[in-house]
Amino acid sequence: KNYAFLLTAFSLFFSQAKAEVTTLEGGVDQVVCITSGTLSVRSDDLAKVLFFVKRGDRVKVFQGWGDVEKTKNIGGVNYVFSKVQFPDREDEADSIGWVAETYIKERSQCAGMAPIKDPDDVPDLVFGIDDPNCCEFPLAIRPTHSYTSAPRSFGAARASGRKHAACDLYRAKNDLIRSVTDGTVIRGLYFFYQGTYAIEVKHSGGFVVRYGEVTGKAAVNKDQRVTSGQTVGYMGKTTCCTPMLHFELYRGTASGSLNSTTKPYQRRSDLMNPTAYLQKWQDNAFRDQR
Repeated sequence: KNYAFLLTAFSLFFSQAKAEVTTLEGGVDQVVCITSGTLSVRSDDLAKVLFFVKRGDRVKVFQGWGDVEKTKNIGGVNYVFSKVQFPDREDEADSIGWVAETYIKERSQCAGMAPIKDPDDVPDLVFGIDDPNCCEFPLAIRPTHSYTSAPRSFGAARASGRKHAACDLYRAKNDLIRSVTDGTVIRGLYFFYQGTYAIEVKHSGGFVVRYGEVTGKAAVNKDQRVTSGQTVGYMGKTTCCTPMLHFELYRGTASGSLNSTTKPYQRRSDLMNPTAYLQKWQDNAFRDQR
């Protein structure tokens, strides 16, 4: 009798626990509630974007059992992330991930929200350049030469008193160039220098990268969303030098063309030195190869 009682009690406990880890099958109709653009759905460590969802997509929230809520500070704001499922994506490779609770609402609450005029005002909820979770090194293999030494280094002397506005990462022609983190292509493939091309991507937190001296083979297009590690181009070769990625970095606090007549760099005022960032990302990428 005692054995039967314990077995029954265990079965009840297991059934309740199992119910707590499954997503809600009914009840309140919850949806993604953003005013414009798309919302990133993240991995368990919140470091990777798995896929994007749009306003009105149905959401089922995991309840109570296990690790179903996490907090992350982004841009000085603490966001609570919840583990959710998107039932309309169940036939796709990914349907489960983490989103900020503030963007999950009842459908009736979301219906009256007016869209905003500027899509850039929608918080992307992805990490900025100074966040420890950002970013990936833009090459899959170590550069063959140091980008901290002239002529490849940022600030190295150029003709007519100009200074080098990038770090040059030497490898082999047609090597893959990878997005350092999530973002949107703000300028597609365009002619750059000595038979090579460039693309510009606005990344998480608003910083901008110009991936320069790539080939003319398009990997992404203007307005396309890209994810961390995604191929955005292929390493090109100028008439004078070894194949390279010319990597320019901008804070994103200015607007307009990245080029300028202002010396010494002849670049937009929010130009940054990318050296320390590249070194950190390289160390993280190849720590097992030291």
